[in-house]
Amino acid sequence: ESLKNYFIKTMQAPHRMDIDAVNIKCSTLRDLELAFLQMLKKEIFEGVVLTNNNKTLDSVTNLNVIHRTDTSIWISWTDKLKESQLVKYEIYLNGKIVDTCSSEQCIIEDLDSNTTYEIAVITKGLFDLM
Repeated sequence: ESLKNYFIKTMQAPHRMDIDAVNIKCSTLRDLELAFLQMLKKEIFEGVVLTNNNKTLDSVTNLNVIHRTDTSIWISWTDKLKESQLVKYEIYLNGKIVDTCSSEQCIIEDLDSNTTYEIAVITKGLFDLM
């Protein structure tokens, strides 16, 4: 079922995909579904609300500037496992979160043209599982 949903979400033909990447994606989806169901079961039957299972996701790579103006910057990055439908990305500017997104790019606005900024992108799991 997860595999079928993945192909529907990505609207990609299965024969065009790398089988190893599909296996990794399906394994990740299965693990996420199981973790979510275990968390839900614990909350319902024991009243324990879990917010973090201490799993670590791969860091994004190839953080690039696509376009910039005096007051904004459009950035993109690569998610090694292409987990964009499993995660959200938190965008940090000088150590403070300024946005979240689910795709591998973001536009940061309201910048000062005479200021140097440090930009970071942090991968977070959906449902606060990761």
